[in-house]
Amino acid sequence: MGQTLWVFAIYVIGSVIMTIAFLVAWAKNFAETRQFLPAGLAIVGVILILDVMLIWWVGLEAVDRSPVAGIAVATVTAIRLYTCTVVGLLLSQRLNEASAGTGRPTGYGLSRPTGKSLSYALLATIVMMVFSVVLFLLTNPAVGAAFDSPEALSAGVSFTALLVVVAISFSEEIVFRLGLQNGLTYVWRDSRYGHHWAVLATSAFWSIAHIGSLQPDWVKLVQVFVFGLVLGQMNRRFGVLPCIVTHVLFNVTTVFVSAELIRHGVISMGSTP
Repeated sequence: MGQTLWVFAIYVIGSVIMTIAFLVAWAKNFAETRQFLPAGLAIVGVILILDVMLIWWVGLEAVDRSPVAGIAVATVTAIRLYTCTVVGLLLSQRLNEASAGTGRPTGYGLSRPTGKSLSYALLATIVMMVFSVVLFLLTNPAVGAAFDSPEALSAGVSFTALLVVVAISFSEEIVFRLGLQNGLTYVWRDSRYGHHWAVLATSAFWSIAHIGSLQPDWVKLVQVFVFGLVLGQMNRRFGVLPCIVTHVLFNVTTVFVSAELIRHGVISMGSTP
């Protein structure tokens, strides 16, 4: 338990540093990021609408927020998503310009989804779902301490659960793929393997955010890390929108599949030895 807290503390510190870095980058490149204002506001709007829908559906008390806390969380979320969006898009623009003429297919940013990219999204979802089920069958994990009410996971699929996973999927792709991964790729742009290091680092950091979801912790870390590698490569090739589609499809499917795995005892409700 103590080790988990230390790892989570590292993630929190890293998240604060990342947020500050994007705020500074936004301030320094304010004039250039203004072109992405509509996209930034649209993405913030989507998340806030999902948040309002959740609060309206379950009530403010159910999400453990006072009105003041709710406003504070919404404000921090909006700022973080907006800066990750506009700075991430600016860096995507620069990366695409740098790759022009190299013959390497890139689609950083908000490239329009195509039949090919959506096919990749569906294939990636299926592959990751099969990988996850096999991983859980081999390891028989237990629901982790991150869930305050693990019994709710076995109660079946709910609209609330679906709403939560859609919001999480959307925001995580903006922060981690459009924001962090593109940021690291730009920082390491002069390195021959800069993109690959960025994908590895982003996937590792993203996986740490899921500490406590399952026990033993390494099971969830492996699942999320591999998923991060898949999404990272998709982001480079097709942009962040197919990544969002993949993440949403996977998380929504996971809600249904996890309920069945819990019902059949593949994922247990108690701690593993």
